[in-house]
Amino acid sequence: MEPWGISGPAFAWLFAVSLVVPLIVRALLLASIKRTSAPSPAYARPLSLYHLAYLAGGPKRTVETVIAALVERGQLRVNSKKKLKTAGALPVDPLERAVAEAADDAVGSTTTGVLNWVRSSSQLRTLAAELEAQGLLVPAEKRRTVRRTVFFLYLVVFAIGIARWVNGVSLDRPVGLLTAELAGGFILCLIIAPLSTARGVKAGPQLTSAGADVLARARSERSPKAGSRNQAVADPQGYSPHSQGVPQSALLVGAAAAVAFGGLAMYPDPEISEALMRQPIAGGGGSSGGGDSSSGSSCSSGSSCGGGGGCGGGGGCGG
Repeated sequence: MEPWGISGPAFAWLFAVSLVVPLIVRALLLASIKRTSAPSPAYARPLSLYHLAYLAGGPKRTVETVIAALVERGQLRVNSKKKLKTAGALPVDPLERAVAEAADDAVGSTTTGVLNWVRSSSQLRTLAAELEAQGLLVPAEKRRTVRRTVFFLYLVVFAIGIARWVNGVSLDRPVGLLTAELAGGFILCLIIAPLSTARGVKAGPQLTSAGADVLARARSERSPKAGSRNQAVADPQGYSPHSQGVPQSALLVGAAAAVAFGGLAMYPDPEISEALMRQPIAGGGGSSGGGDSSSGSSCSSGSSCGGGGGCGGGGGCGG
């Protein structure tokens, strides 16, 4: 005599379980993709420090590493107002050039401004595509497929729940518990959906098993136990996704390498580190030009700051 042959409490229990099933499916799909993603046989290119930074912390960490590299080489300076300003000729590397140009732009005169300016650049997209092609990052298309699958599963779950709720109301059955579960499930979707569709600097990288192995080896090579840090860590044969080799071009030394694996807080010079991290967010259209080079002193790699001002200078639910 029960609607659909299932009692109200039994259906409420099954519905609560069904709200978790799409998340389990999502985890299983991602785990499978991370294990089976293979490099393109036609693509082979040594990784740079910026590739490793992307594996370690995504777009945000990559841009921070580029900033640290340019500051270390003296091609970027931080003035007393904590604004970035280029020094000398623009870099040749496309990603470094994009960061340097952003630092001289009105919107990109602070670290925050540069991050916001470069995060959607073609240079960063190219770098991510190279990692995907080598089987180190979960491809964007596969991530979208997972999101669509989970979104579809949630649509089915909610459709069944709403149909049961309508049926219960029409039969004058108590639906308070089911109503609460529908509301709770909807709130859960509102919380999870933004996380699953994050873009730009807020999006964390989804590494494949090979990508995690490469990053782990790079971190190990940087550790004091691995030996001298004054040498390049290289695989004599170049990078191979199957041997998890660290490429010859990845120099795991210096301020930029420290930032690549630990963020701006790890920049060797504490004053420069603080200046780069604690910068005001440009309001409205951004602050003017890349900083006032005439005020205070500027910071560069290896030097502390002097002068009066010091160094200031397509998602879905659960997808």
